[in-house]
Amino acid sequence: MKWSVSILSAILAVQLLVVGLRYREMTQQQEAFAIAEQQLSTLKSEAAAVAVNEDVQQLAGKVAARNNWLLDRRNSPLARLAKLQKDCPNDVSFVSYAADLAGGKIILTAPDLNSASSWLNRHFGNHGNISVVGRESNLLVLQFIWSG
Repeated sequence: MKWSVSILSAILAVQLLVVGLRYREMTQQQEAFAIAEQQLSTLKSEAAAVAVNEDVQQLAGKVAARNNWLLDRRNSPLARLAKLQKDCPNDVSFVSYAADLAGGKIILTAPDLNSASSWLNRHFGNHGNISVVGRESNLLVLQFIWSG
């Protein structure tokens, strides 16, 4: 009889331990499921927000317009002037600058034609003409006209 009480007590203790472990496992699974449901609802709301409701051709037109705007901005007269001034050789100075998106004209002074022409051709890719229009002290007055 003493044996049966101790054996039954041990079996009861093991069963209580198993039930406790299963309860803990079940609560962890419920928490993981709740987190997964929350992430799923977040992803669904993000997918709904990103969904394209526009016509694909209309969207392509908007993308092309944006790309053209970026290209025009990059080739704008102000952007060109900023690039030129940033890379301008020390002995070259601007006298005047007039430009639009299709082309323009720069008048500048430089000690020699080679340094100014190589600098301008680097920026405009040989799409312009440079000419000497006069002298000022010991400097040449150069005119550069470009298109494109």
